[in-house]
Amino acid sequence: MNEKSITDAARWIVDQHSQKKNYANLPESFGIGGLDDAYLVQQEVVGFFQNQRGRIGGHKLALTSKPIQQLCGLDHPCAGQLFHSEIHYGKHDLQLDDFLSVGIEFELAVRIAQDMTSIQGPWNRENILPFIDQVYPAFELVLDRNADYQNLDILSVVADNAWSGGAVLGSDGFGNTQEEGRWVRIPQHGGLRIGNDVQIGAVTTIDRGAIGDTVIADGVVIDNLVQIGHNCQIGEDTAIVSCVGIGGSVVVGKRCILAGAVGVADHVNICDDVHLTGMAMVTGSIHEPGMYSSGTGLLPATEWRKAAVRFRQLDDLAKRVKALERAQVANSSYQSEDL
Repeated sequence: MNEKSITDAARWIVDQHSQKKNYANLPESFGIGGLDDAYLVQQEVVGFFQNQRGRIGGHKLALTSKPIQQLCGLDHPCAGQLFHSEIHYGKHDLQLDDFLSVGIEFELAVRIAQDMTSIQGPWNRENILPFIDQVYPAFELVLDRNADYQNLDILSVVADNAWSGGAVLGSDGFGNTQEEGRWVRIPQHGGLRIGNDVQIGAVTTIDRGAIGDTVIADGVVIDNLVQIGHNCQIGEDTAIVSCVGIGGSVVVGKRCILAGAVGVADHVNICDDVHLTGMAMVTGSIHEPGMYSSGTGLLPATEWRKAAVRFRQLDDLAKRVKALERAQVANSSYQSEDL
């Protein structure tokens, strides 16, 4: 493609967006010949959009799975640009009127810590890790504009900025304060860092930090239906079983086990090698390794009801015992004086 064809193709795509037309492949008359041409058109498209959407804030990788690549006739992913104004954090209200149609896909977003210098040989797990600062759970906004997926031209999709529509990153922590009797949300500006070899089960929620980051260290295993509050730090090789709830700013040490339905109050520190048995309630810090339990064991219902009644009488019984002890001490003193 020559320079004029590239510019004309980019203007055609931008006009399609501005007129809110359904997606269509680039007409063959533009003569797009391959991926290199597609990326040159994309660069022009992004340049046009920057006047409305501002600076580039990130990059999108598309077609990351082999089946999708094969469907599109490629053997590698393709890329697009993300505008800073279209990267949203935590809860964010989007106006559907701003989109002709939009798809939502669950993704992982990666924040790069520094410029990625060129290296010898292909990128792999070992040489890319030093460049990764944070990993976020994310929803990608896909601007497919009611595309006919049966007749897609992947070169046209790449030229159309790989259908990049923005992203919503992370989940805000439960941060609120009361002002004049009403709850007011505290902005959550931290991130979420997940280590290597971490397992996270279904419907588990990990809130990003309020200021610093929530940190899940290497080797942590987390079951389904777990809630981890903002700014928590979970130590290496710790296991967290289903239905555990951990308040904000909790520090859990290494090699700990939190069994099912354990509850941990906010701002608690738990040292290394602590095992909390099922349904234990932790309201204060634990400084010594070992096994800890709380609550009452299972009883037949009739026995449990009797025990519950007696439990409610414990305070009165304690007062009566204390009164008897005082009376016994006083009686002993009286008898000593008689002798």
